[in-house]
Amino acid sequence: MQITSEIVNLIAAIMIFLGSIIALISSIGLIKFQDVFLRSHAATKSSTLSVLLTLVGVIIFFISSQGYLSVRLILALVF
Repeated sequence: MQITSEIVNLIAAIMIFLGSIIALISSIGLIKFQDVFLRSHAATKSSTLSVLLTLVGVIIFFISSQGYLSVRLILALVF
């Protein structure tokens, strides 16, 4: 049981870390690209993925550590 909880927490931490890295790459893309369409493409596609990964990681962490699911997190994920 302890090893399973650690593995789930590790998966949640990896998802949160990947979401942060993708958000960083998105901000670099906003600085690097010259055209407004390329900037908006870099901002929207990667920020959507980074927010999704971060929220799913937080949901997994809360389910594994505290045993319940927050309604606020589900609403943030849906909207």
